[in-house]
Amino acid sequence: MFSAEPCKAPGCSRQAVFQSEYCFFHLEDREEYLVEVRRYLSGRNTINNINLADVILEDIDLSGKEINYSNFSKSRFSRVNLANCKMNLVFLDRAFISHSTFHRSKLQWVVFAGSRIEFCDFTDSDTLRCNFTGVTSVETPFNGSDLYGCRFINSDLAGAQFKDCNLKRVQFQYARINDVDFRYSNREEAIFMENEA
Repeated sequence: MFSAEPCKAPGCSRQAVFQSEYCFFHLEDREEYLVEVRRYLSGRNTINNINLADVILEDIDLSGKEINYSNFSKSRFSRVNLANCKMNLVFLDRAFISHSTFHRSKLQWVVFAGSRIEFCDFTDSDTLRCNFTGVTSVETPFNGSDLYGCRFINSDLAGAQFKDCNLKRVQFQYARINDVDFRYSNREEAIFMENEA
């Protein structure tokens, strides 16, 4: 798993970010740090065991990358290209993700819990056993995706699209489902009520 070293700033309870002794908020020069992070992420095909909690990633192409065992909790992704990406056990919880694509990605055990996901694209992806509990999703399509075992419990899914998806064992208990398209999906194999689990 990613490093869990505490931030060296007195009284700080956050974890130090990748290649630093400080959390993102206590870095001396955040802009320079983000330039270095972009360079690092862009220059590798495989990214393992990094902690980038609270970072801001904008206008970066990470398509085709493999990202494993990493922490992006409370981060901000804007216009990030993660198409054809492989992600395994990655924490994107309580993040703000907008105008980004996960098209044709292979995601497994990725935690999006508590995040706000708006105007993103998860179409034609293999999104297996991922945690979307408590997310707020705005105009985000999942069409053509395998969502086996995902959890959307207590999520707000305004305008989400689940057309032609595998919904086997997908949990939607207490989710607010407004204007959601489930056409051609196996909705009967999803779990919508607490007593169906």
